[in-house]
Amino acid sequence: MGIYYPENHEHGSNRISLFDVERADPVMASTHELEYSNIREVLGWSGNGEIIAVSQYSENGAIPYYLYVEEGVLERSLFHAAFHNCVIDADWAPEEQTIAFSGDNDMLDGWDVFLETVAPAGSEERSLTNVTNTPGADEFNVAWSPDGSKIAYTKASYDSARNLRQELHLINLGDYSSLPIQLTDTLEEFEANPLWIAEDRIAYLSWHPAQATWTLKAQSIGGAAGEVETIFEVPRGWYYHPSQKK
Repeated sequence: MGIYYPENHEHGSNRISLFDVERADPVMASTHELEYSNIREVLGWSGNGEIIAVSQYSENGAIPYYLYVEEGVLERSLFHAAFHNCVIDADWAPEEQTIAFSGDNDMLDGWDVFLETVAPAGSEERSLTNVTNTPGADEFNVAWSPDGSKIAYTKASYDSARNLRQELHLINLGDYSSLPIQLTDTLEEFEANPLWIAEDRIAYLSWHPAQATWTLKAQSIGGAAGEVETIFEVPRGWYYHPSQKK
């Protein structure tokens, strides 16, 4: 799957293209002409393989749409209809037609984690839920657990001493009323990009400003904070650092 830009297309629009990779010579299986130009990126397949999420450039940033592959229908996200703002870091639930993303919420002054249930094309059975709802804080880097029961994410906010904190949190989707669990608690480091490597274990990147280093770490999910394992320090050549300027 990818974005296809036809040469010399009179309207300059682009298409979402699907490729059959089971053949010895992969070919384009189908394309879906989009009446919207400037498609930013493909955000991935739904767990059941029926819907593709894409984002489009707008004056407010990247806004989401859903392409129903079988019907060839493109529908606007409920988030865009409600807030007209952009989304980042989208991640589909493992099996259901539900997508999580970080949405820019002007009403609450920050980025929150939203869940959008995407029903069959043309159906009214859709829903949008703000699962973090935290004024003055930014939540992003959403990641579903393998069983679809939890979401890990990064939260950036200032503590009571006005120190900028960036920690990993976990929310149990079976009980929205329960408080999120804080997984990391490091004043001098900034955690980001959680990745589930097992039902009870998460890997993530940790930035240490004083040492100017990124470290890949992992920890178990149990209670407020599990045991942390340092996997390796990310080599400088793998990322840009100001010291690399000539």
